[in-house]
Amino acid sequence: MSFVCTKIYLFKGKEIFMKLDVLFLDFDGTVMEDKFRHYECYSQIMENFRCKPLDLDVYWNLKRNKRSLRDILKKSNFTEEETIFYQEWVKRIETKKYLKYAQLKPKVKETLIEWRKLCHKIILVSMRSSLENLVWQTKKESLYESFDEIRSCSPFIKHGKYNILSEYSFSTGIFIGDSEEDMVPAKMLGLKTIAVTNGIRDKKYLIADYYAEELFDVELEKIIKLCTQEGEEYDSISGS
Repeated sequence: MSFVCTKIYLFKGKEIFMKLDVLFLDFDGTVMEDKFRHYECYSQIMENFRCKPLDLDVYWNLKRNKRSLRDILKKSNFTEEETIFYQEWVKRIETKKYLKYAQLKPKVKETLIEWRKLCHKIILVSMRSSLENLVWQTKKESLYESFDEIRSCSPFIKHGKYNILSEYSFSTGIFIGDSEEDMVPAKMLGLKTIAVTNGIRDKKYLIADYYAEELFDVELEKIIKLCTQEGEEYDSISGS
């Protein structure tokens, strides 16, 4: 599936902007600030096993720099098996108790309202086992109506996001996310990619076409115009 950039037509000196077919948007780390949810889950598990959790900034820096769970547990002096921590994590991380610790990132609502003018569809795609709780969270944050579709795939299923994206047919599309799990499948399907660099991964680990620190920093209209210029000449349509 190849990405063909949206054309901009010049008609009688006026610019007519052609909407993007579909914008795919990640949720955790892109729309929501997730470090407090992750940290609360981690720290409570540590305390349950009588371990002192690392400081928030230390923990999150390790996560953003792709340090393994084994390394993080070692630094936390966690003496149980890694699988025990992981089982506790999976039981907790998507429950409403912990979802309440996630915070809406700055200017998300206003940004999505503006992007409605640029896109035919905005589809949320998240690696979540519980679609029910994902929908609940979007409603809690008054975001439910911002999306044409809300899709989720289990983090335990290989190529989950790829499988979802491959279901759609489109001529023009962009994926915005904050992790390798977003960038890699999107690129495989020919989508243009925009990496939000203030999420789960540091910028140096993300390979994307464009980068922005936060969602509201993404100049979506400008990016569509730029990729048009990369791909083909402007078409001039003269009036009679």
